[in-house]
Amino acid sequence: MHCPSLGKMGMRFLAALAVAAGALLLVVGLFSYLVLPGLIESHLATSLQGRYGLEEKPAVEVALGFPPGLLLGRIDWVEVRMDWLKREGLLLRNVHIDLRDVSMLIFARRPGA
Repeated sequence: MHCPSLGKMGMRFLAALAVAAGALLLVVGLFSYLVLPGLIESHLATSLQGRYGLEEKPAVEVALGFPPGLLLGRIDWVEVRMDWLKREGLLLRNVHIDLRDVSMLIFARRPGA
């Protein structure tokens, strides 16, 4: 015996699944475009400040051509700017560092975490 409503229910389920998958892709895309670059910039600035004993966080800007690439750890360009940097008795003013084609671990666990 064949139930005609089962076919309609199956089609509705597939349509709902397709909409859910599309919504998930949209959320991941928006997250990687709007939220993740800012989180990475803040993390890099904090890491640089701690590692080099800076009084202020440096200005860090991340640029990317394909935002979801950030989820894979690929960054097209990183710019770091500091008003000054003193290392080993040498004072540098208006420090500007450009890095291209940067790869990093985004979701790696830190030791001891």
